[in-house]
Amino acid sequence: MIAAIVGCLPGAVWPGHAAEGTNSAKPAAVGAAGDRTVAELHSFLTLCFRRWDSDHDGSLTLSEVNAKLTDPKIVGNEAAAAVAVRNSLENAKDGKTNSLTLKQLLAHGEEPGWRAGFFRVRDRMWSNNRTVGRTLFMAGDPSLLSFHQGRIGDCYFLALVGGLVNRGPAAVHSMIRRSGSGYTVRFGGGPEVAVPALTDGEMIAGASAGREHGVWLCALEKAYSIRCREALESKSGAPIDPNATVTDLIGAPVHRDSYQGALIHKAAVEPIALLTGHRAVFLTLSRSDVDGSPTGLHEVEPVLVRMAREHRLGEVLTGPNGMEPDGIPTAHAFGVLGYDASAQSVTVFNPWGNDFTPIGLAGFRNGYPTSHGVFQVPLGDFVRIFTLLVYEAGEGMNDP
Repeated sequence: MIAAIVGCLPGAVWPGHAAEGTNSAKPAAVGAAGDRTVAELHSFLTLCFRRWDSDHDGSLTLSEVNAKLTDPKIVGNEAAAAVAVRNSLENAKDGKTNSLTLKQLLAHGEEPGWRAGFFRVRDRMWSNNRTVGRTLFMAGDPSLLSFHQGRIGDCYFLALVGGLVNRGPAAVHSMIRRSGSGYTVRFGGGPEVAVPALTDGEMIAGASAGREHGVWLCALEKAYSIRCREALESKSGAPIDPNATVTDLIGAPVHRDSYQGALIHKAAVEPIALLTGHRAVFLTLSRSDVDGSPTGLHEVEPVLVRMAREHRLGEVLTGPNGMEPDGIPTAHAFGVLGYDASAQSVTVFNPWGNDFTPIGLAGFRNGYPTSHGVFQVPLGDFVRIFTLLVYEAGEGMNDP
């Protein structure tokens, strides 16, 4: 009975606002109200905690917070808080069960970095809801110019989606269509995936096409997570936790010691086949810390030439513990967009969609000029920086 009563409570709202229709109202920016902002955030987090603690045991678990991220009734500031709290649970490093008491949650709220993170995701939600809403495609979509990976940890998937967009935006546009309040996605000519409407929490956590661009990236992520859920349930013969989020289903491993093998499996087996209908092939590169003999320049270049000529999707991975150039993160996947044989230069795409300017001479030590995630890497540096090249095979199953 208590749980039923709690489930009927109105959504948690920012202090000072009425409960109806104001949960998306934008409160003061961080720092704008000093101690008042901290006090208001404490009151708001307390309301959220009491609403979310479904078993009333005095702590929030990942499953309880996940349930709010996937609940369409959790909107606005409350959805932003759910994303921020989930990030705190994800980042626990003590090996204990991920949970937060109210005291621990309020302690997070006193940390300037945590508050800033909450207000960032809140402002992103507020801005996107005002300018985009749930519009699937807007003018110019899809485009690499507005491509930004979110908090999900699915760089291996988005790097390939970026390659698809680069290869032909129209193909990506035709993959997704509106269906009622949700979407229908058809990957690589395969069966259609029915995608429920995106929740505010999913939009905040997921990839962004930026302001004044549609939600097509988030819709693709959610469709991919549905396919992954189906595959996991088929393999295990048991249903997956109904509260599992998009992050749980398609996010890369948090712990770096498990990163490499799991990400190779994800990159080599799952998304290339899903997006293209073709199998994946991978080459171990010269800086590799994975199984397989290193591949020399004379072996890598013909593959890159063929990928460029035949417009095949591909991506490269950095290892978890390497010494990458500035601007190139470890434990990350990048799309391979093209190869210029005359200049021996590879065009690479970071799904973060970031800009970067090297300090000093561009190159292996200082990094490479980057605009909207796209940068050029000399072939010799390419095989030093990246651990693995994964690419789309030809039409035949045995065609490399």
